Amino acid sequence: MIEIAPVLTACLMLALGVGGALVFSVLKMPAPYIIGPMVALSLGNILELPLPMLPGWFESIAQIILGFYLGIGITRKNLKQLKSASFPAAVIAVWSLFITFALGFFLYRTTQFSLATAVLSSSPGGAPEVSIVAVAINADVATVTIMQMARLLAILMLAPLLSYVMRSHRKSVSPACFYDHFNPEAAEETSSTPFSGNRVRTFFRRLLNPGLAIAAAGGLAFHHIGIPAGYLIGAMVAVGAVSLYGLKINLPPEQLRSGSYIGIGLLIGQFFTREAFIGIIEIYPVVLLLTALMLLSCAALGLVISKITGWQLSVCLLATAPGGLITMIALAAEMDADPFVVSLMHLSRLITVKLTLPLVILIIS
Repeated sequence: MIEIAPVLTACLMLALGVGGALVFSVLKMPAPYIIGPMVALSLGNILELPLPMLPGWFESIAQIILGFYLGIGITRKNLKQLKSASFPAAVIAVWSLFITFALGFFLYRTTQFSLATAVLSSSPGGAPEVSIVAVAINADVATVTIMQMARLLAILMLAPLLSYVMRSHRKSVSPACFYDHFNPEAAEETSSTPFSGNRVRTFFRRLLNPGLAIAAAGGLAFHHIGIPAGYLIGAMVAVGAVSLYGLKINLPPEQLRSGSYIGIGLLIGQFFTREAFIGIIEIYPVVLLLTALMLLSCAALGLVISKITGWQLSVCLLATAPGGLITMIALAAEMDADPFVVSLMHLSRLITVKLTLPLVILIIS
């Protein structure tokens, strides 16, 4: 027998997510399908509404769907960027380690934080990834998570400014154009489907998409191997490989992509609880100082990489932003900021941090 209470709380969370997305979309806010649900769910947490934690499979499905859309946008032109992207990826990886230990030692000397807690609080990664490392080396997980979440909150609050930068430097191609490159017939059919019973049948027909099965297989394989954000990266690689091989990949319903953005927004928002905000307020001088230093250094690095490579400034800012891998890739995808390049930069940084940071902290401790 199905319990009514869990169903109602799940419906409430879904309503908050969809409602937040629609409100932010009407207000023409940047990345409305990610930031809108995040803000709505955060407000729900502050008001102490009975909201459940999302199950683990929810994030896996959202990653696979996002990876599918990223994969279908991979072209041979993208692959040619791999060579040119190697240098900026190395620069970002080295910079990540330098800024982590420089700011970490500063925190260690000026606060009561342990060395491990200070260094991990200064790491330009995402809260889930860095918190896992904090558990492994017995750092203060609560403090590390609060510092990471405060930084992510600052990045998302600055999204309107980044959106303005993107509009003023718009040269990149929208992911929608990448999809047309692979399957113009499907894209055209999506835009011309009449409002009738045929539209409902077309929706469900596209929902049963073999490309989604390919994305799921790739995601499961990469997750099993232990690749960071394996569901997303695996789905992207699998679909991209099949597309480049020449097989026709049909588009699933556009609502599926919007749904994945809303899901990621909910996943982010569920961590902005009342306790998290109280924790930020309690150590707000440290949070403000560290967040400001981190964001300024990221912006400076983004400007340098943009000058060196000639890439869009908006892409470079997202590529160097100190947020989580999945969050920043999703934000880049929704804001049409070359998510392929952004994913490469963040993946190289995450791998570097996960491989070297725990060992170095244990040695210097």
